[in-house]
Amino acid sequence: MFSDDPDGGRPWRPTCLSAAFRGIREKAGVETKVRLHDLRDFGATQLLAAGMSVTAVADRLGHTDVATTPRVYARGTAEEDVRAARIMGEILSS
Repeated sequence: MFSDDPDGGRPWRPTCLSAAFRGIREKAGVETKVRLHDLRDFGATQLLAAGMSVTAVADRLGHTDVATTPRVYARGTAEEDVRAARIMGEILSS
């Protein structure tokens, strides 16, 4: 058990959670460069790319300043790049 409290009454310490993630990652055969925090980044970026409001994603991440969310997590995805190119192509060919 990685928690200090096996009954679940207290939250896990970050080091315990990271250790549990490393064990799961290794069993899954995922490269060692993937960190637990990378899953947070991925989730936030995907939610924003799917059209979720910045406010909703900020709430989910616990950001008190909504401006933090797009500054940190609004990275483009390959799908968005293709869509942007298509839109620009339509605009320029009109």
